[in-house]
Amino acid sequence: MLKKALALAMAGIMVLSFAACGGQSASGDGQATGEKKTLTVGIWGGNDQEAAAINQVKADFEAANNCTVELKTYTDYNTQIQADFIGKTAPDVFYVDGNMFPFYSQLGVMEPLDPEEMGVDAYYENLIGAFTAEDGTIYCIPKDVSTLAVYYNIDLLESVGYTPEDIPDTYEDYFDFLTELQAKLDEKYGKNQIAA
Repeated sequence: MLKKALALAMAGIMVLSFAACGGQSASGDGQATGEKKTLTVGIWGGNDQEAAAINQVKADFEAANNCTVELKTYTDYNTQIQADFIGKTAPDVFYVDGNMFPFYSQLGVMEPLDPEEMGVDAYYENLIGAFTAEDGTIYCIPKDVSTLAVYYNIDLLESVGYTPEDIPDTYEDYFDFLTELQAKLDEKYGKNQIAA
């Protein structure tokens, strides 16, 4: 499922810059020159399965469009891509995390997408909404979605005086809770023996 979703999204991302691969004549009449173009795609590092899927999509896209796709892998994504924006060395297309979209959309570094061309109706509304500006302009299509959860050891939690109901449900309160929990775990079990 992840491989299929990733392949679809990467194909969509690469289609955004199809012109970069196909090329146009000097007269701008849309005729391909036959010159092989290069498209740079900015990504963050992933696991082996994600890397294999990206490399397969890359190879398929290159073969179908007579172009070269260069993957630019970032290790500290948000810091490095911002430096590339400033230095005007950013890739042609790049990943945007949903929580960073408002920031990047204000930088003016993204081009609007045609909703019909990108097939946005195939995506859940909340996923497209995460990459839609207040004026309704869509700038990105989702490549995947993550579901995060918190797991806890109830016996360990209760051994230091907490109940599941004490676990905060907001990120802002969670850091303070974990700091207090770590102090109690260190006191009961020894420093750094159990990580909160």
